[in-house]
Amino acid sequence: VYKDVDFTVSVTQIDWGVLEPGTTKNFTAYLRNESNVPIFLNMTSQNWNPPAAESFISVSWDQEGKRLEPDQVVSVTFTLSVSADISGVTSFSFEIVITGSG
Repeated sequence: VYKDVDFTVSVTQIDWGVLEPGTTKNFTAYLRNESNVPIFLNMTSQNWNPPAAESFISVSWDQEGKRLEPDQVVSVTFTLSVSADISGVTSFSFEIVITGSG
């Protein structure tokens, strides 16, 4: 997963900036299938800190279940959504895990 279409800068973290309750933010990245077989894409999140953040914040993307051919490139949009009812969370972190299975 890369920040640029030339695949020179890997995505190691996403700075979502300041988030208000009830808002969403998008982050665009580029994904390339570097294997020699087609893969199906899956994204999960894990290691929420604090754990309560997962109850109020969700992350999704627009490539779930999509098939990616060898060397195929796609633009990926991650969307972070913050519940209008969020409370007790002033900062957070989590990991996005992308899996390609074939």
